[in-house]
Amino acid sequence: MRRGREPFFLPQWRNLVCGLLIVLVPAALLGQDSRAILHANGGALLNGSPAANSTALFPHDVVQTQTGAPATIDAEGSSVTVDPETLLQFEGDELALDHGHLQVSTSRSLKVRVNCMTITPRTAELTRYQVTDADGKLQLKAEQNDVQIQLRGSSKQGSKAGLSETTVHAGEQVTRDDNCAARPKTGDIVDAKTPILNSTEAKIIGGAAIIAITCYALCQSGNPISPAKP
Repeated sequence: MRRGREPFFLPQWRNLVCGLLIVLVPAALLGQDSRAILHANGGALLNGSPAANSTALFPHDVVQTQTGAPATIDAEGSSVTVDPETLLQFEGDELALDHGHLQVSTSRSLKVRVNCMTITPRTAELTRYQVTDADGKLQLKAEQNDVQIQLRGSSKQGSKAGLSETTVHAGEQVTRDDNCAARPKTGDIVDAKTPILNSTEAKIIGGAAIIAITCYALCQSGNPISPAKP
């Protein structure tokens, strides 16, 4: 027996679903893990490649500024000036500084980590501070509101015995040795890679495959989704 006729609205429905998938899925993929925007007018590298003027940052992305070329990282409630000759890794609510100088302005408690030391604002109010890591020394200057240096020792991670905390009040500046733990060599951060299935490229490729398969199933004009039984 002949198959039942396809409802008159089914082709239009298919086209609508395909259009929405094509428009919405890539945007969702690009924004899934994005936490900030890197603004670099030349002279900055993102994961070892030249960065565009404005680029979305994802967890584990590595930013390196060149001589005479600062950059800026803008996130919700935070802005960071990355001075020239600075190497850092973006971790969402934390920046792992390998070397260089950062000027941080945050109302979202954005942290900076240098080896086993983590600098954290003491308040949710707007806090400004500067961090420099050079020649084996960490220099911290609190400009607006207090910040805290948390030093993690060799004890088991998470245990209170392995932690020490120092408050740096607004207007104060302190210096600490940054060799409190085994210091990674310069470039180790750059070589670190996200597991392949968690990478941005994998998500985009996977999303494109989903779109292609879905559109193949929905967008064919000749066959209904559920053909009528003979």
